[in-house]
Amino acid sequence: MNDKEDTKSTSFSRKLSEILERIRKEQTDGISELKDLSKDYPDVPEILGHLAWALAHKQRYEEAINIYRKFQKMQPEDFEVQWRIADRLINLGRLEEALEEYQKVFNEHSKCIDARIGIQYAKYLLRKKNKNMEGNTPIARKFSPRQEENKILNKREFQENRLKLKSLPSQLYLESTTKCNYYCQTCIKGYVPYYAEDLHQDIFDKVHREIMPAVCRISITGFGEPTMASRFDDILEMALRNGSHVHFVTNASLLNFERIEQFTRASVDIQISIDGASRETFEEIRAGSSFQQICERLAMIKKLRDIYLSDFYSRFSFNFVAIRKNIHELPSVVELAHRFGITDVSVSDYAFGYREFDEQSLRYDPQKANHFIQKASQLADSLGVKLHLPPPYESTPPPLPGSALWQKLKKISRVFPTPKRFPRRCHSPWMEPYIKTNGVV
Repeated sequence: MNDKEDTKSTSFSRKLSEILERIRKEQTDGISELKDLSKDYPDVPEILGHLAWALAHKQRYEEAINIYRKFQKMQPEDFEVQWRIADRLINLGRLEEALEEYQKVFNEHSKCIDARIGIQYAKYLLRKKNKNMEGNTPIARKFSPRQEENKILNKREFQENRLKLKSLPSQLYLESTTKCNYYCQTCIKGYVPYYAEDLHQDIFDKVHREIMPAVCRISITGFGEPTMASRFDDILEMALRNGSHVHFVTNASLLNFERIEQFTRASVDIQISIDGASRETFEEIRAGSSFQQICERLAMIKKLRDIYLSDFYSRFSFNFVAIRKNIHELPSVVELAHRFGITDVSVSDYAFGYREFDEQSLRYDPQKANHFIQKASQLADSLGVKLHLPPPYESTPPPLPGSALWQKLKKISRVFPTPKRFPRRCHSPWMEPYIKTNGVV
């Protein structure tokens, strides 16, 4: 590449990046800007891909398909374009045509996950009685005046340190269930007694009636797998109906096309627990799980997010509990996230539970921990995945379980006895109460 071509390429990249950034900030739909850029750079098919995506976001699916066809002529070997055409045919409700397009790709590229899941989804839709695709169009979250006013008042009363409040909490943790179908080594469930129960009906009714009209964000995760709750769909619908931003952590084992459809059309923040990138490690730590099953669920999530273009609405991320037996797979977890369109990976430090398994804490192997965290960080930067990490591990480990000092710490139940040791006041009592299944706050 000569200097002139290099300058032209740099100019194109800068212009395209600026347009895409404005689209992300919802300052423009990008359609006219991308069309103009395509005129300036008619030989660059990349622009057509972004233009087709922008048209589809405005539900101009026929135009998007025409742009993809043009892209296809320029890059006939790029089979991704063909399954993206099938995605848009799904949007139009032309399911038989979509199935045919997916099948063509799969016949030539049998390892294409998008084509395989696309075939499954198209067949699922064809089996459904209601084939109206409009119900799956993403909807923007909009708070009511009461929610907006309460949020402002709630924040002000916290800042003023009020002990009697006129506001209701703007955020809420609602424990949907304590039941779980996994037996994870890092979870305290396997070491202490607990009751497996769903959110009581009277508590659900009371929350629905008295608190939800003012809530802006609700987390429906508790001491269990939320999708196992008998009233999970009711709780989710209650939260979405008033425009609340919904969060929960899931092992993803019970997700299906119907539920994932719900998650692609509203403001949801879903964290998927991933504690390994190989079958051996994953299934050892998360006993009762199937790594192959989880990868299938991730493929389904990616496919439906591609079809319903829910990037601006639903947010899926990974949560990785880091211990000595899985930290070496953190770079591979980042690769797994990138493969399935997951943009964020949060790494959690294993919480001590005063038991023998605490020896798995990375605090007892800081050199190994920091090495693989650095390696994962470099990979995440190159792949565009956001990696959220705990502080670097110190070279001096804590006392081992069973030692005299450990027993003393366990007895007093705290490591830092100094009062007022936190830099900021805790806002939870004002803004985000935790309501358990039995109504205890």
